[in-house]
Amino acid sequence: MSLKAFILTLFLCITLTQLSFAQEVKKKMPSRKAVSKESYESLKNRSSVDQATLLLRQAENLKISNPADALDKVQEALAMSIAQKDPFNEGKCYLLIGEINEGIQEWKLALDNYTRAHDNLVEENTESPEHKKALQGLGAMNLKLGIYNEALKYFQELLTSNLNRSERQDCQLNISETYYQMGNYDEALKALNESPKSKSKNLRTTKQSGPDQASISEFNQ
Repeated sequence: MSLKAFILTLFLCITLTQLSFAQEVKKKMPSRKAVSKESYESLKNRSSVDQATLLLRQAENLKISNPADALDKVQEALAMSIAQKDPFNEGKCYLLIGEINEGIQEWKLALDNYTRAHDNLVEENTESPEHKKALQGLGAMNLKLGIYNEALKYFQELLTSNLNRSERQDCQLNISETYYQMGNYDEALKALNESPKSKSKNLRTTKQSGPDQASISEFNQ
């Protein structure tokens, strides 16, 4: 065999060996779809209601002192809740994210997450504390953003819930505050008087002061 023929044969053998190896590697490598499915299944298998609840409890304890760590934990709990198809815990996750957003004055993000929480909790958990918190959050964030009709809607829905005396007082105060910011002073006073503690120290209703300077916020204790 000539040197030229030998080199050509060697080159072909090396090329065929590389192609064969590449095909074997490709067969062993999972597709992106398979990886995604395996990740989801792995998450589903290792997740449980108890684990998600523990993560939410840890996030609750961190939400003021360390919002970033709290958010990491609640996002992990959210992924578990979605994998488990658990709308109640999913709603609790969005509720806590909304509270974290509210704590750092991200009103619009808080509103979005309170909305998601409400959507997950509204069907089967209307009397749960979490549902009441979602309604309160929706009312408060709409009030912060100046969307007064929506704020009233959620505060009034909250008022129909099973509230204790303190919760009812706070809700009536929020309704009164919303009417006041709208410039509807008669309804603001009416809502205030319907509160369990209806005697106010001071109700400033002069139109000259305007909604930016005035607020209904004081009760006799």
